[in-house]
Amino acid sequence: MSASTFRLLSPTLAACLLAGAAELTILHTTDLHGHADGADAGMLRVAGAVQRERDAAGKRNVLLIDCGDTCQGSLAAAHTRGEVSIRFLEALEYDVWVPGNHDFDFGTQRLHELLGIYRGNVLCGNASYTLGDRTHTCKPWRLFRRASATVAVIGMTAGYLENWVWGDNMRGLSVASAADAIERVLPEVHDADPDVIVLAIHQGWVHDDDRGVNEVADIADRFPEIDVIVGGHTHRDMPGMRIGERTWYAQAGKHGRYMGVIRVVLDDKTRKIEDVSSRLVDMGDGHAPDPSVAEALAPWLSSTKDFADKPVGELATQIKSRGTPGRTCRTSEFLCQALSHATAAPVVVHGRLSRYDLPAGKITERDLFELVPFENAVATALLTPPELAEVLEEQHSQRDSYVYCGVYGLEIVLTQEGRLERMALADGRTPEVDERIPVAFNSYTVAGGGGRFPRLHEILRRPDCKLTDLGFDTREAIRRLLRDQSPFRLEMRRWIDD
Repeated sequence: MSASTFRLLSPTLAACLLAGAAELTILHTTDLHGHADGADAGMLRVAGAVQRERDAAGKRNVLLIDCGDTCQGSLAAAHTRGEVSIRFLEALEYDVWVPGNHDFDFGTQRLHELLGIYRGNVLCGNASYTLGDRTHTCKPWRLFRRASATVAVIGMTAGYLENWVWGDNMRGLSVASAADAIERVLPEVHDADPDVIVLAIHQGWVHDDDRGVNEVADIADRFPEIDVIVGGHTHRDMPGMRIGERTWYAQAGKHGRYMGVIRVVLDDKTRKIEDVSSRLVDMGDGHAPDPSVAEALAPWLSSTKDFADKPVGELATQIKSRGTPGRTCRTSEFLCQALSHATAAPVVVHGRLSRYDLPAGKITERDLFELVPFENAVATALLTPPELAEVLEEQHSQRDSYVYCGVYGLEIVLTQEGRLERMALADGRTPEVDERIPVAFNSYTVAGGGGRFPRLHEILRRPDCKLTDLGFDTREAIRRLLRDQSPFRLEMRRWIDD
């Protein structure tokens, strides 16, 4: 167990707990990513810890908050398209759920369906989506009564969301800056005159975020009236610290490895905050999975177990996830060949998506998920050689990043400065300067790779490029390849010479 304590006014917590003090407990989780099955059943361990903390503090004194990336990230979550996670939130009676960026990965229609299933409070003040002729929004905040105090909880998701997701199932999605949305909603919150203001946000505190992905530091500076921020997204274990002028920040890591506990002590007469302390409870420290929640999730976990063993095809040899995409990485070459086979595109721009090594022999749905743990759609575009040169030079500039994509089906020579000097198609032919070549991508790359590929993002939006969502995902592309060519034997080729 790790702990950190911050005191606002009183010199010691003991002084705060003299007659006339009330204690609010905020339990928080984030980035659970559907980890409810297998050996890493962090969500089920969290469930037991929540029950114990509620029993100790008294449920009427406790707020339970999840800060998102809840519905995607495990085989169970993928197979149930997020439903297992929604059932988990319901089983534990979470007070607040704030959707994260990955909770949109199955598309806005599926998110809408999950919101229809969920009976709890969903707070998300900076995102909306349109289905048909109707625009849907979530409440930005809500007032709770806990520990004889009024607590305003504001919910915000990742303002950078549109730089990660793309595709026909994301049409109508609109996301605003969390800071700007907070500025709009705070007058309403102030009118309610709460004793405590809490921001639950799917963003993290980052000391220096040059892409502007995480706004938490700026939010704490701009809005010092926010007493507590519980964050997420960055997967960091942060027991608690003061940020800005007076705000307390905590974040509970990822995958249910920790649960966060924040204690807020208020003077019973003035309703002023006297003390804040917080800690992270380690779920690996003797916390067994909660049997009642496991039973509630049993139908979805059982279905997942059956699906996991379903055969997809066969490999003649092992495919290891090492090396550099476009040069020596067998996994990225395999993914590229799968996309090329499924789309008939002769050129593919893609990297690896995990460190998982595919075994020789039978390949199952579990193997497929371990290799591709994301819900990436497959897209094609028609690019000229000059446009391809810009795209590949930009990729070369990101060659040390995990988002880097190699190329398949196009032999290229790069200078030491990263400029494309020469290109030839797989058959050795040099394409004409105005020729439009079909190229396949995944949706994360098409979205701009989290802001890292601005040139690619701009080029693909040109009308002549005819960017098209093909309506299936990367795992389905692999299924098609293995269905048609099992036992599949990977033939490697070096495409990039630099």
